[in-house]
Amino acid sequence: MQSVRALDLSRQDLRWVIQHDPSRCTMCGSCIAQCAQHAIEAGMMRRDITLSRGAAPTPERQHEARPVIRQSLDPDRLCVGCGFCSRVCPNDAIRPVRNPDQRMPMTDRGALPAKRGGRTNVNTQRTLDAIVVGRISQMTDPALDSERHTFDMRAPLGRVLLSGELPLEVQGGRLVKTGGTPPVRWIYPLIFSDMSIGALSTRAWEAVALAAAYLNEECGLPVRMSSGEGGMPVRLLESDKLRYFILQIASGHFGWDRIIKAMPRMKADPAGILIKIGQGAKPGDGGLLPASKVAPHIQAIRGVPRSTLHSPPNHQGL
Repeated sequence: MQSVRALDLSRQDLRWVIQHDPSRCTMCGSCIAQCAQHAIEAGMMRRDITLSRGAAPTPERQHEARPVIRQSLDPDRLCVGCGFCSRVCPNDAIRPVRNPDQRMPMTDRGALPAKRGGRTNVNTQRTLDAIVVGRISQMTDPALDSERHTFDMRAPLGRVLLSGELPLEVQGGRLVKTGGTPPVRWIYPLIFSDMSIGALSTRAWEAVALAAAYLNEECGLPVRMSSGEGGMPVRLLESDKLRYFILQIASGHFGWDRIIKAMPRMKADPAGILIKIGQGAKPGDGGLLPASKVAPHIQAIRGVPRSTLHSPPNHQGL
C-alpha cells in the first residue's frame, strides 16, 4: 500500500472535483483525449462485494476490477472546471463539480511543513477586497510632519479668456484689474492625472498622451491630460496637440525653462496651467526621483544633470 503524507492533496482539497459514473461509462476515452489540463486519466478500481443470489440468504464475497476515470492530484494537472469532458461524453457519465469546501488556499505547494497557529487560514472573503487604503494625512490631525502645512483655499475653476479679453492693464509698472473676471467652469469630464516623465516611463507617458489626443480628435470626448511636474518634450510643446494638455509647475520647477523658451514656437495654447502648492508623495520629505531613472532624455526635458532629483514638500515661491 502506498504511503500517505500529511501534506498530500486529496480530492476534497481541490477546487473542482470530477464526478464519474462507471455504470454509464463505455470507456471510449473521449474525455481523456480532449482534456487540455491532463486532469483525468484511465485507471483500475478494485471492489470487494458481498452478494446473495439465491432465495435463501447465501452471502458470497466477490472481487472484481473494473476500468474507471480517475482525477489527477498533481498540482500541475488540476482540473479548472472547463467542462469539455462532459460535452464530449456521449453518455453523460462525467462532469466537473465545484467544491464548496475546497482547501486549496490552505495547501502547501512548497514541500514545507504546514504552518499552524491561532488562525484557521479559512478566508470568508477575498483578502484584497477587504484592504482599506488611506492617506497618511488622514491618520493624524494635524499632520505630525514639521515640513507639512495645511492649506485651506478655494480654487475657482472656469472659462479661460483670450489674452486681449482679460480685464487687466499695466499702470505704473503694476498689473491692475479693471473689471470683473467670469467664474471659471470646469468642463472636462475626464482628466489623466499628474504623472511626470520619469515617474512613468517615457513610452507609458507618451501612450497616455496619444490616448488623450485620440479621444479628442477621433471620439469627440473633451479629455485633458496633466503633464506632471517633470516638464514636457519640446516636440509636443511645439505641436497643435498641446491644447489637450495642462502644464504643471510644482515645487521642483523642472522643465519650465524649456517651456518658456518654447513659447514663441507654440502652435496652440495649453488647456490650462496647474500650480501645485504642496508635494505629498512622501509626507514631510517631498518627491524623490533616483539618479538611476534620470536618463539622458529626462535630463534634456528637465534641464538637469544626472543626479537624484528632489521635489520639496512645499512650494518655495508661495
